[in-house]
Amino acid sequence: MPDSIHPSTPAGRGDLGADRPRTAVPFATVERDTDRSSDADASTQGGPPAVRAKAEDPENLQSFVALAYARKGQRIGMKKKVAIAIAQGPPPDDAIYARIQELARNDVLLAVPKQILLAAIPNKGTSRAWSRVLDACLAALRVHPASSELVPMLLSANGGSDKVDGLLDQATAFRFGTIRRPGSTKPLSASHAAMLRANVTGTVSLWMVAVWGVASQTVLRSLHERVWRTESRRASAVDEAWRRILDVHDPSALGLACDAYLSEAIHARQDADAARASEAAVQRRMVDLEATLAQLKAQLDQERSTNEDLRRATAQASRDAEAALSHARDDYERLRTRVLRRLIREVELLDEGMLAIKREPPKLHVMTDHGDRALSGLREEIKALQREAGQ
Repeated sequence: MPDSIHPSTPAGRGDLGADRPRTAVPFATVERDTDRSSDADASTQGGPPAVRAKAEDPENLQSFVALAYARKGQRIGMKKKVAIAIAQGPPPDDAIYARIQELARNDVLLAVPKQILLAAIPNKGTSRAWSRVLDACLAALRVHPASSELVPMLLSANGGSDKVDGLLDQATAFRFGTIRRPGSTKPLSASHAAMLRANVTGTVSLWMVAVWGVASQTVLRSLHERVWRTESRRASAVDEAWRRILDVHDPSALGLACDAYLSEAIHARQDADAARASEAAVQRRMVDLEATLAQLKAQLDQERSTNEDLRRATAQASRDAEAALSHARDDYERLRTRVLRRLIREVELLDEGMLAIKREPPKLHVMTDHGDRALSGLREEIKALQREAGQ
């Protein structure tokens, strides 16, 4: 599967960025003329004048792209039936993509891809046609030095609002003045370089809106900060600024941009009005808070004094508890040592008595003596423990 946004591209085709065969394939007819020799004969014989046949609708992706490049960056439309034909047609092969790239190499100002995208947007619902048109645009972008490095970013799986500024920064960073004129070693003129820059940034902006789904307002804001503002600074003089404005052939473009910022300005004004409306309430609240703050400070000072007394009392109690615990440990250790010593001594007496019983003949008097002594010692220890416990 090629690098594509949609999965409808056939799996057998390789990456569009790879080198493809440059073999030309016949594109479907875009425009058809009547036979000129027949028309000439008819004219000389008094017949009807030569008639130019109406342009046919593109029949597949190849003919649609060919028509777009034939119009050299002018507007192009895509009827619903054309989108269906592109979707139902055979999947484009390597030779077709090589032909698209060959056409794209002659589009030095990169004026066609954005027109292809604009024409296909109304037919995004025809997903297979939309996917194939996107692949055709990517094929064209890959062969132009000003856009080739942007393709991996356009294909980013996590493209979104957070990527808009970075992509436009990357697009505007290219040195457009280094591109050479067609058939010449001279670089593009300043005006043509500016057109190329506008076409590149316009194409990637349209891609972010149409393919990534980024809001138009977000892209327009980034375009203004990274592209338009730079250009407007170069036309700071009043006459130059108005010359730029009056040179715009389609006023609706200015209207769309102005509407976007006018909408933001309206929202900003509404926010400012709301802020001013609540300013008095906020000031009154501040007075109340200052009074409350003074009261809380007084309470805080009192609490600090009380807390200091408690801290000192707690520290003394901790020292007393530590001393008591130390004494208790000493008493316990002394008691444990004494009881352990007593138990060892009495158990030794009982062991000797048991050995005496086991002899032949048994010496019962020894056991009796040792047992009495052991019992007496244990009773004494019990009494001592009772006295110490206060019993």
